Amino acid sequence: MKTLTTNILHPDHAMKLVESRMEPGEEIVRIGSTDRTNHTEVEEKVIRAKHLYAFISQINQNIVRIKDEETLFRNACSMAIEFGKFKMAWIGKVDKHKERISLLESCGIPTDEIEFFSKKFFQTIDAQKYAIQSNTFYSWNNIEDDPELQEWKDFANRYGIHSCIVLLLKKSGNIIGTLNLCSTESNFPPDEEILLLEEVASDISFALDLFEKEKARNEVMLQRNLAEEKLIRKNEELKKTNSELDRFVYSASHDLRAPLCSVLGLVTLIEMESTEAAIKQYSGMIRTSIKKLDEFIKNILNYSKNNRLELQIRHIPLEQTIDAIVTLLGHSKEAKGVEFEVNIEEQELFYSDFQRFTIIFENLISNAIKFQDYSRLNRVIKISGKSDKDFLTIKIEDNGIGMAKEFLQKIFEMFFRISGERDGTGIGLYIVEETVTKLNGVITVDSQERVGTTFTVQLSNMIP
Repeated sequence: MKTLTTNILHPDHAMKLVESRMEPGEEIVRIGSTDRTNHTEVEEKVIRAKHLYAFISQINQNIVRIKDEETLFRNACSMAIEFGKFKMAWIGKVDKHKERISLLESCGIPTDEIEFFSKKFFQTIDAQKYAIQSNTFYSWNNIEDDPELQEWKDFANRYGIHSCIVLLLKKSGNIIGTLNLCSTESNFPPDEEILLLEEVASDISFALDLFEKEKARNEVMLQRNLAEEKLIRKNEELKKTNSELDRFVYSASHDLRAPLCSVLGLVTLIEMESTEAAIKQYSGMIRTSIKKLDEFIKNILNYSKNNRLELQIRHIPLEQTIDAIVTLLGHSKEAKGVEFEVNIEEQELFYSDFQRFTIIFENLISNAIKFQDYSRLNRVIKISGKSDKDFLTIKIEDNGIGMAKEFLQKIFEMFFRISGERDGTGIGLYIVEETVTKLNGVITVDSQERVGTTFTVQLSNMIP
């Protein structure tokens, strides 16, 4: 039997990867073809995800070992090339006026091109300014078709670069630089991989905060007198233990998530290849268990961040932030068929810790999706709220399966779970209440079985 794989233009104008087979027989020749497009796309997606998780894992191992910014930046660039499989990587430092970016470290950029970057690129590129001014990432998905990157195109063409992403690096909540990654792929990265790359930048920023805290501790130690030496030593031992615990949690958690991603990719391939109902049932059970474990790992990370990191107060655009969370969670398989209604009235600008705010409402909206009532034709999650100069009050209402009254006083306890087909990790709502308390707030719940559940969160408006 002979096979041939080729790209074919489908009548709907989409390019398809088709595998053709020809098997000669005694009297007839059997000819068949199979559309391999989705199979190939999934394989490529799994490979990219493995590269990104390997990159994240190496970054976090370095955070555990490295004690200075220069080495961390240098290693981050080289690891982006070696493990993330990017074409080029560099880190730029933003001046105090946020008007100029200078090249700090790089990998993959030819030596004779460094001057081009230093004198031209970092002074004029609009993408860098956009990322800094908007306080978010910026990506070029197709450099060739972007009219604003004329000066950059010749360089990109020489080295086969088709897409780039600019990620922000922060110290104590302030932007101090950018991590810039270039790929030979067009339309890269997709949305789900952007989240992973933002996680890399967040982890590097976390390390910078650790370095800064270490430096501050050393300065304090120099000012102590001999009478305080014993107390300082005990206190520093405790801080060191907490710091090592933080680093261990980060490194271990990310190292666990990398193989989980690989297993999830293999499950997808099994489901695509197999037609047996039993295998599809078992693979679905495996997928559910993997997602549950991944959710537990992310909750551990959130718990660590909430306990260790100081509050970083900033303005939070309420409707925009809630809409982003709904969009992110609404794309999940579990949210299919759920209608979201968002109505946020911002009478006064609201100030709080953005990362902790996101942890609270991602957990609550995710719970509302998880515990929906599939027997209902109309499944609705309503998110309403109002902010004034003192407080923000937000309600999340669903018409899901609800809870018995006897459980309402227990659901915020660590590892408490209501037995059933869709029980959670037992830590999510505990983290929510801890985080709400950290933000000088309160959370209450009202629920009725087969009617629905309402969570009410009230947070203090921490106007500077």
